[in-house]
Amino acid sequence: MEDRHGNVLVLGRGEGRYYITVQLSSAGSGTRGVIAVIKPPTDQQEPEDAAAARRLLSSLPPGSTLASHTSFIDGNTHADHDAIVNSHSVGINSEYVQRMLRSDGFNLERESAPPQSVHTRPHIASNARTLFFKRPGAEAIAVLFSDDSGRSVIVLNRTTRGNTK
Repeated sequence: MEDRHGNVLVLGRGEGRYYITVQLSSAGSGTRGVIAVIKPPTDQQEPEDAAAARRLLSSLPPGSTLASHTSFIDGNTHADHDAIVNSHSVGINSEYVQRMLRSDGFNLERESAPPQSVHTRPHIASNARTLFFKRPGAEAIAVLFSDDSGRSVIVLNRTTRGNTK
């Protein structure tokens, strides 16, 4: 995951049972970094995670593989971050993601794609798209793109507040 908040670059990735986040910002003539490592609660049940992964994959195109799953609970906020890969087109994956989230009560608010001017940059996929969803007490963002090998990648972030999971 890579994101920018003002002049701060935020990098994150799952590493086994941990999720590591690094925030980088300018500091004088150098760079200041803040690192955070999150480990899911020890009472988190593996069978529940496995069942959630099966439900997720059963809602996506055949042949989809869960490459990464991270979830956390912070007070009354529950968040899931999943990365899924498959050999289907970004368009087909978009249809499946929209159908899956719609059946979970989410409404598509908007869709975004890179501006035409960035399509000449080699690190930005021309077919990439970001879908923004909301429902009462929850939101979801799906980023879909093709990787360098031609496989499609779905990065799905879902955040729920309160008891509306």
